[in-house]
Amino acid sequence: MRIAARLKLGYYPLPVEQGPMLRARLSFPNEPTSALDPCCGTGAALHALTTGSQTTLYGVELDANRAISAKESGIQTIQGNVFDVRARVERLSFLYLNPPYDFEVGPLANQRMEKLFLGHTYSWLKPKGILLMVIPFKAVYDTMETLTTRFKDIQIYRMGGEESEKYDQCAVFGVRHNNNGNDQNLWRQRVGRIMADRWSCPLLSPNPDRMYSVPPTGNVEIAYNGLPLDEIEDRMMASNAWKAAIPLLLPKTEVAGGRPITPLHGGHVGLLATAGMLNGVFGQGEKRHLARWRPVKHTTTTTEVEDGVEIIRTKERFSNELALVFTSGETLVLTETKQKDQDGPKVETPADSESVVEDAAIVSRLNDPDSCKLFELGHLVMTQGIQALVSRGFNPYALIERHKRGDWGDVDEFDANSSNEAVKRGDDRIFSSYNVPGSPEGKVNIITEVDRSVTTILLPSEN
Repeated sequence: MRIAARLKLGYYPLPVEQGPMLRARLSFPNEPTSALDPCCGTGAALHALTTGSQTTLYGVELDANRAISAKESGIQTIQGNVFDVRARVERLSFLYLNPPYDFEVGPLANQRMEKLFLGHTYSWLKPKGILLMVIPFKAVYDTMETLTTRFKDIQIYRMGGEESEKYDQCAVFGVRHNNNGNDQNLWRQRVGRIMADRWSCPLLSPNPDRMYSVPPTGNVEIAYNGLPLDEIEDRMMASNAWKAAIPLLLPKTEVAGGRPITPLHGGHVGLLATAGMLNGVFGQGEKRHLARWRPVKHTTTTTEVEDGVEIIRTKERFSNELALVFTSGETLVLTETKQKDQDGPKVETPADSESVVEDAAIVSRLNDPDSCKLFELGHLVMTQGIQALVSRGFNPYALIERHKRGDWGDVDEFDANSSNEAVKRGDDRIFSSYNVPGSPEGKVNIITEVDRSVTTILLPSEN
């Protein structure tokens, strides 16, 4: 997941206009049913999908504020991690999944969260219970094993609208059923054909082409076995353990008062800022804000050719950065980097992991109108992992040359077709991946954003 997505904590709520179209394909009986959303947010999606039915609603939400909103809306909500939640199997009527669009964070072989959420919760559905997932198209591949062995009548819809297209969302319906070997192969082939030509998927519309009947439910038991996160947070500050840890974890609070003997020059301010002595609360009223200074490392990569040999040099330097948080909720990050002109103040978040390639000659050559390229590359950006490879002699520009010519490298058929369509239509990002033996993950990815303003070179785990 990119940095912007990390800031959202993987929270991509169902667009409001999609709820009625999904609900139109669900048929609820005139009997009690039950529904679970293990990543329920404020609960708006679950209410939209079950409106007009006699459904008992259950939800799990990690964020405390959203969990409170869901509970106040009438959903029996557990605030915590869904992987610490246990339920009796084959009891739920309806399972709705819109999990974080991300990978788990672990030492190795990190799996997509969509696959983990489905694998953890599908057994709670009763036979003939209905599954509905709203996930990115590419995540269908990761969930295919569970889908084709545990569900039948699988149907995938493309989702229109600005938000859904932005995150490449699709809706996946299925009916809980354990498939034998032949049935599993048939469903695997069918889903594979659908994913091979995603544009053949029907577009989700208000007029349903088929209905999924939600079965009545029995007694549902859902329990949370994890730590009480809110209670721990509230009590931690008063605990003896926290008091003992403060001297080790936090810097001593120092207050300097009075007027300086001599006027402060830029160097004085820089020393005070990086020493943490200008951090704190300042201002009054609407201008009251928190200020936090920190040093930031800037990396510049240049390439020179001497006697026919390409030499890559990396230069590092440090500057200061000031982050401000105002009482109004506005945030500002002030750096020495000049921002593009735009309406209103620039609001952004520190991102040490990325560095703009500043070699003007190379960027000019790669973006030259007369060079062999199918699309605009925009600004070239490399992540921290790629910078480490460059420092060991890796040359990323040969891969960028392949990327701009439409050589997508070592990708599967779906990603290759997606990039070809993105070049033709100009409405999606362009993705390529190349085997690089010197890379810690064996691969290097290149992504050109939808508006063709930025092309990023990154490791697969930094996606």
